[in-house]
Formats: sequence, C-alpha cells, structure tokens
Amino acid sequence: MKQIDFLEKRRQFIELAKKRATGTPKELATKFNIQERVLYRLLESLRTDGLEFRYCRTIRSYYIDE
Repeated sequence: MKQIDFLEKRRQFIELAKKRATGTPKELATKFNIQERVLYRLLESLRTDGLEFRYCRTIRSYYIDE
C-alpha cells in the first residue's frame, strides 16, 4: 500500500470510528479494499501513535470516545 493510501485509510478509520460506523474488522477491510492483516497493521500504527479506540461487539464497530 502506498504511503498516501495508508494515511488516507487512517483518516477514514478515525472518521468512521467517531461515528461508530466501521463495521466488523472483516467488513472494514472490505470497505478499504485491503486484507484483514493489513487492517490490523493499520490499527496498530494508530495505537502506536497514541490513538485510543476500542471495538464493541454489540454495535459491531470500533469507536473513539471524545
């Protein structure tokens, strides 16, 4: 994945997580047109940069509390 694509997907994830609209990891990977393992690397990079987010099984979405 190109650096620009990677940064754009990070931005999109943050927007979706704020709305609690990411879907499951599998659904999110499909939305982003990437493999699940690439998605988990993207999420790990966000955590490494200090973003705090969680996954809720009830709403089936990642979320960020602001």
